[in-house]
Amino acid sequence: PPTSRGPTARSSTAPCRAARRPDAVELVAFAGGFRGRPRLERVVLREVPDVTVRVLELRKGSVQLVVNGVPPDVVPMFEDDARFRVVKSPGSNYAYLGLNLEDPALSDARVRRALALSLDRERLVATLWRGQGEVTETMLPPGHWARHDDLPRVAHDPALARRLLDEAGFPDPDGPEGPRPRLTLTYKTSTDETARLQAQILQAMAAEAGIALEIRSLEFATFFADVQRGAFQVFSLTRTGIEEPDLYALLFHSRNVPPVGANRGRYRNPALDRLLERGGRLVEPAERRPVYLEIQEAVARDLPYVSLFTRTNVAVMPAALEGYRNYPSGELLALPRVGWRVAGPRG
Repeated sequence: PPTSRGPTARSSTAPCRAARRPDAVELVAFAGGFRGRPRLERVVLREVPDVTVRVLELRKGSVQLVVNGVPPDVVPMFEDDARFRVVKSPGSNYAYLGLNLEDPALSDARVRRALALSLDRERLVATLWRGQGEVTETMLPPGHWARHDDLPRVAHDPALARRLLDEAGFPDPDGPEGPRPRLTLTYKTSTDETARLQAQILQAMAAEAGIALEIRSLEFATFFADVQRGAFQVFSLTRTGIEEPDLYALLFHSRNVPPVGANRGRYRNPALDRLLERGGRLVEPAERRPVYLEIQEAVARDLPYVSLFTRTNVAVMPAALEGYRNYPSGELLALPRVGWRVAGPRG
């Protein structure tokens, strides 16, 4: 029977009830929802960690919907197969590199900017991600009411990166043809295949500027524990479902250094703290927007994060499954309207 715990089960207007299974969560249709009964009687949500298994199960029909879980290089295979439908739309999920500002090298803004300049983000999106993303200088997604669309672009410029490293005290130790790096940084990521490939691509790019990224690929629980306790120099993650700009306070206010918040890079800027506090007190978007424009300018200047791109949401499903649409956050909010197409009478 449906569990009696959790907000879904308690709400009398929810379209479904949640029932836990040993390896999944089962959503059971509820007729009393404010939009009526969902089209599907039940939906089973199951985690399939192995990407190869995930794709094979989708192809053979034991999985009927995968959202943001099919590798970018595999998506064209489904697009070319009439048995499947691929739905793409801009997303609010933000890919970035987190930096530890308590690290002696990364505490210098010139080093952080040199790392950013060494990365060809357009090439990363075009190749690994097959165009399924948009390079960004801010975590707020395109079209967001508070987004700053005129931030200076951090263009790919290894030569400028090398000059900044010279200024910061990291000269080339053995000349332009020598193999030794100016600077070595540890880059932590998960064991996800695409995340590891991305790390390898960024590693090769950074090497052009004399920055050696040593990749450490960890099981997600171990990786995320290291991120939370500050046991990293560089890490890569994607922040999902960004809607409220007050998220900047959670991520960058000095009072939110873990364990009390998510300022995992230990970034401290009193002037930014004041702006974040002011933005948090205001209510009307027209008053809040100028404050958050300043906040984005300050973050883009100091680079506690290296912005990579906002991800395109990509959902893959059988062609007979209808009613699905992507939401910017990638959440499955369309499930109540999803159903199987009924074949018409044959004439």
